[in-house]
Amino acid sequence: MSAATGARVALRIRSGLEAADLGFAMARAWWRPLVTTWLAFVLPAGCILVWLLRDSPAGSIALLWWLRPAFARVPLHVLSLELFGERASLANTARALPSLLRSGLFTSLVTRRLSLARTFLQPVLQLEGLRGPARTARAAVLARRESGAAAAAALVIAHLNGALIMGLLLFVRLVTPSEIEWDVMTIVTGEDAVPGVLPALYLVGISVFEPLLVATGFALYVNRRVYLEGWEIELAFRRLAARVDAHTRTRRFASAAAVLLALWLVVPPVHASECVASDVESSDACAAEVLRDADFGTHAKEMRWIPRTFDSDAAEDADLSWLSGLAEFIARSAQVVLYAALAVGVAALLFSLWGARPDGRRGAGRTPLPRTFLGLDLDPASLPADVVAAARELWRLGDRIGALSLLYRGALVKLGARGALEIPESATEFECVRAVRRTQAEAVASAFGSLTGSWIRTRYAHEPPSDAEFDGLCASFGALDGPA
Repeated sequence: MSAATGARVALRIRSGLEAADLGFAMARAWWRPLVTTWLAFVLPAGCILVWLLRDSPAGSIALLWWLRPAFARVPLHVLSLELFGERASLANTARALPSLLRSGLFTSLVTRRLSLARTFLQPVLQLEGLRGPARTARAAVLARRESGAAAAAALVIAHLNGALIMGLLLFVRLVTPSEIEWDVMTIVTGEDAVPGVLPALYLVGISVFEPLLVATGFALYVNRRVYLEGWEIELAFRRLAARVDAHTRTRRFASAAAVLLALWLVVPPVHASECVASDVESSDACAAEVLRDADFGTHAKEMRWIPRTFDSDAAEDADLSWLSGLAEFIARSAQVVLYAALAVGVAALLFSLWGARPDGRRGAGRTPLPRTFLGLDLDPASLPADVVAAARELWRLGDRIGALSLLYRGALVKLGARGALEIPESATEFECVRAVRRTQAEAVASAFGSLTGSWIRTRYAHEPPSDAEFDGLCASFGALDGPA
């Protein structure tokens, strides 16, 4: 996916919760294609599964839950098209279905199924088409931020889904006449009840909330891409290029408005006072005279809620055992959730302790700097003996980018050589700054942060520092040798 056309939302860096709220806003704005594609392609498949497994409610619900990443591919396809102004119709969605089912579906259903951030990382498989180590590295870079917001959104929507199902069950129970005897637990267990009721309710729940979850994950993914790659910069230049055309259209519209205003001033308006009111008054009086006749009565329609009366003996004999059964079901469900959370917590604790072992792979040795970083050669042999002098010479010759590039490469190599900086090849400039601030003194972190900011503005925005600022960067280059 690329920013080939103008986006329909403001692409800027947001916090995790603000990006999640953007996902809900996109789902509200583009609800029509989301609903039509879901009803056309996803809901029929879910109904077929519920009907085929109508004698096994538990198996039907388990299969629907397991296939949710496959169902999520349709709303993600719609959102990715609508974001950049393309129309997501039923026809192009149907043409895209084969490719959607081939885009890492096995990974989504098997290795990444239990991830709470699956909708946040699903665009890596479906939209970027990455596989194997490339997908793992890309997912690791994206998950350094926003994964917590994605997990929180998944938990909130899971609770809303459960609340919707339980609310529908209780609503049906409350509006059922007392002459019809049935128990909520018969639907939960599938005994002596209409086959497939609970799976059908679960299908209704995921039909309501799965597109919202996908929209939230996609918004977090877009926010992370904006942070890493600066989509808003490219789109800002596109808006600047379109401003001339907009100015021309505005002048044409102003000319047309002036012509219409002249026509309105020439043609006299018709006033309401010119209408004859006598006929209206006589007709109203005639109608009032007819309605006063005894043959015409008045009628009113009134609707009230009247509480249903129960026979006292029947109320005493009412079977409320379904409440105890429902309470037992909720208690057992809560017990399972608590045990699962405890198991996950213990596993996370053991994993962190294993990674902190002195002889563990995660804690053994330092990670060397990559050979290349964002297109820059980090081989120490590629640097001159005096980096500052060589950078000043390039600056004097007018090569601003070359001078800042030499200083920035020298800073990375200097910090990496003394173990002050450990970064993967997929890191960004800002992640390098945060790594230095976590481990180094304030003087070192300040010098490296100023150099990084000047390098980013020079390379991406073509705004080099002034001569005085460049002299300050050269003077502070020696501070990178400071104590850790």
